[in-house]
Amino acid sequence: MAERKILITGGAGFIGLHVARHLVDEAEVWMVDNFSRGQQDAEFDAVANRCIKVEADLTVPGALNDLPRDFTEIIHLAAVVGVQAANTEPYRVFTTNVDSTSTVVRFAAEQTGASLLFASTSEVYAQSAAVGLATIPTPESVPILMTDLAQYRASYSRSKVVGESLVHYAAAAFGFPAVIIRPHNIYGPRMGHAHVIPQFIDRALERMDPFPMYGGDQVRAFCYIDDAVTAISRLLTAPMEPGQVVTVNVGNGQEPVEMAEIARRVCRIAGYEPMFVEHGAPDNSPERRQPDTTLLAELTGFVPGVDLDEGITSTFAWYAERRA
Repeated sequence: MAERKILITGGAGFIGLHVARHLVDEAEVWMVDNFSRGQQDAEFDAVANRCIKVEADLTVPGALNDLPRDFTEIIHLAAVVGVQAANTEPYRVFTTNVDSTSTVVRFAAEQTGASLLFASTSEVYAQSAAVGLATIPTPESVPILMTDLAQYRASYSRSKVVGESLVHYAAAAFGFPAVIIRPHNIYGPRMGHAHVIPQFIDRALERMDPFPMYGGDQVRAFCYIDDAVTAISRLLTAPMEPGQVVTVNVGNGQEPVEMAEIARRVCRIAGYEPMFVEHGAPDNSPERRQPDTTLLAELTGFVPGVDLDEGITSTFAWYAERRA
């Protein structure tokens, strides 16, 4: 049996499956998911069949009660994500994410020596940025604000703020070490169609002309999934004291780019030049998001290895192949 025994919630999802693929050669990996989303195709099976699969609804208290108590690491990635879900079903987004995190944190507290890695979000900085408190690039030390408690879009970020608090309180109470990651615009193959880069790719593959863009002057710093997985895997083995909690940005702050430029690059890869039609940005969407990854580099030595052109090209090829 492998020395490391790792549980990944949301293991069938975008980041989860890539993390499982990376870790399965060096650990016994348990994949927990409700398997309600994502593609269960040959690529999925190639990873999942090497893991121990557990179907569970993490919103149910005790959903993990039948699992062992000797995991070395727990990676909590399961969540309802996406701006559309937050804007249309804020109650479901908030309660599902908070209840699931509560279940996982309780399970971590019952382990005999596990560490916990909890995936929060860069969205926690959004309202701080809106009032000018978030510098760019944004470090983890920025105060987290919750100003408009009725804002639908914020249901996702607020569920993650509550999750971060649960991790802090439980780690202090039960003595397990924890890493909270705040991922910044992770992209790549298998990320579905609800995010901006795959949406641009879909439009390009359809040869849309005119090509609509929303918030083309907004700036983001995108991180390719392989780089994100490398950062996560290194954080799993970073030295930690019992009860210690570290919050770390995960992303690539080296290539901030306007959304309009992303659209142009995607269309160049697709081999056509449409007329771009710009529309206003979605409501409550930050003008600029770029992580300060100094702490990540200090803890892990991480340096991004995939530049934006390479990552977009790889992602485009994956979607194009499956559309053919």
